[in-house]
Amino acid sequence: MKSFKIISTAWGLAIFSMLLIVFLGIIITINILPEKSNFSIVATIIILAAGFYLQRFISRAEIEVTLFKEFIAIKYLKQYIFHKDPDRKIFFNEIKSYKYQEDRNFDLFRLTLADGTEIDFWHFTFTKDDFEGLVSTFPNYINHHNKFIETAPSTKQLKHSTKIEREKTIYERASSPFIVIMAIISIVLISILMIFKKDSVTNPFMGLSAITGALFYVTAYFKYRKKKK
Repeated sequence: MKSFKIISTAWGLAIFSMLLIVFLGIIITINILPEKSNFSIVATIIILAAGFYLQRFISRAEIEVTLFKEFIAIKYLKQYIFHKDPDRKIFFNEIKSYKYQEDRNFDLFRLTLADGTEIDFWHFTFTKDDFEGLVSTFPNYINHHNKFIETAPSTKQLKHSTKIEREKTIYERASSPFIVIMAIISIVLISILMIFKKDSVTNPFMGLSAITGALFYVTAYFKYRKKKK
C-alpha cells in the first residue's frame, strides 16, 4: 500500500474564476483610477496576477490517492468549490486504460473505466505535492495486475478481467512527426523575426511563449521515442 497526496485543478472553475476576477478588477480600475496613469497600468497588472493566483485556490482540490494490491482508493481531503465528489474505490479489473501526459503547464493523469467513465486529475506543473510519485509508481501496480491476469488460472473471478492498457500521449500519435517538423520550423522563423525583424514582432512575449511551447513538444516527442526504443 502506498498513499499520495496530490492537488488537482478543475479546468472549468479555473477559467471561470480567473476571468471573473479579472473582469471585475478591470471594471473597478476603469471607474476609480484615472485613465492612462502609471498607477492604473500597475493596478491592471496586479489584478491580472491576482486573478491567476486566486483561481488556483478556488479551482483546486486536495486528494489522497492510495494504491493497494487489487484496487485504488480516491479520497477528497478538500473539494473543488461548489463540488461534492464522492470518495471512490476502483478495482483494477474495472480499469480499461490509463494515461499520463506531460505538459508545459498542466500534466494529465487519467483513468478510463470499462464502462467508459473517465477520471481526470489535472496537475499544475509547479505544484509541490506527491503527483510525480503517483504517476511513477502507478505503472508498477498495473504491471503486477497484468502479469497476474496472464499467469493466473482461469476462474470466474478473472472471467471478465482484461489487461490494462497505457493510452498514447499526443507525442506518440501518427501525426507527431509532422507536428515536430512544423514546431521546429516555427521556432526558427520566430527566432529570426525576433532577432533580425524586431519591428514585425508586436508582442515579444507571445513570440517567446510560442517558442517555449514548441520546444516542449519537440523535447517530449524525442523523450518518448527514446523510451519506446
